[in-house]
Amino acid sequence: MKRRTILQSISLLAYGYSTPSTDDPDPDSTDLHILKERLEAYRSMDNAYGGSAVRDAVSNALNFEALPLLKSHGHSPVARDLQQTTAELAQLAGWTAYDSGLHSLARRHFKVALELAVEAHDDALSCEILAARAHQAAFLQNGDDATQLAQSALRFAVRSGLPSLVSEVYMSSAHGYALQNDTKRTYQSLRLAEDEFSKISPDNDPAWAKYLCDAYLHARTGHTLLAIGEHHAATECATASLTMNNQTYVRGHMFNLSLLAESSASTGDIERATDAGTHALALAHKLRSQRSHEYLRRLAVALVPYRSNSEVSGLIDGIACLLPKVQHSRLQPDNGR
Repeated sequence: MKRRTILQSISLLAYGYSTPSTDDPDPDSTDLHILKERLEAYRSMDNAYGGSAVRDAVSNALNFEALPLLKSHGHSPVARDLQQTTAELAQLAGWTAYDSGLHSLARRHFKVALELAVEAHDDALSCEILAARAHQAAFLQNGDDATQLAQSALRFAVRSGLPSLVSEVYMSSAHGYALQNDTKRTYQSLRLAEDEFSKISPDNDPAWAKYLCDAYLHARTGHTLLAIGEHHAATECATASLTMNNQTYVRGHMFNLSLLAESSASTGDIERATDAGTHALALAHKLRSQRSHEYLRRLAVALVPYRSNSEVSGLIDGIACLLPKVQHSRLQPDNGR
């Protein structure tokens, strides 16, 4: 019922945005305006409620609105802009599928998005799509794919001339190297990411890149440090990541709290781990995000050695109640990060 209400709200919001302007007689521009407003509405809802809350709506908009519009408006003055917007919508479809745990579907959406972005000669968006695939590979603990995809993204990032994207790609490389247990390259990539981040001029970045902020850099660094066993440093980064706008990026805030909880558990700071974990669990109940469930599962695994503590036991039980059965059955240590 809640999911249906969310989708209805999105439809009404998108419909409200789609009212044509009487000052714009060009039907092609009106179609593009509608699509862009709808894309922004879906992005906001994805960040606030999770990918599963909007995945079907985004997929339908892509397949039944954007792609047909692109085909029919292929030679109009707004064709390139429409192609870029469709690529962004396909990328969002990939993210929502990824967040829903539908990884093969996510890769198919990312493939469509990349083809459209490359055809539109949009180096920045092409980089961002490959960086998304690298992010997914790292989440799935596949360091080899993460580093290879990051290298592919780097070529587009350099051509775009945007330090924010170059920094993001180096973050992805660092995480991939950490999963490969290559400490030297991990730290090299983290240093390069920080160097590029210091050069960022937000006014030059695309609107979709506004999430690339200090808090995001700290979060990505924290996950990387956690992967190579630098638990105290990961905890510091996780703490710094909590400055993220938790009203706009509700899901991101939940991820960062989970990172803080897991890294704190790994250092033996059980009080901080249970406090952050309890807040993360409360947010997860408001989300429709398989990724949030997986981060909580990893937290529960890190807390198992301390289960004799009543607060830890209660948190683990709370996590177990939220998780789907397939994840509930995996409350045991992973073979690697």
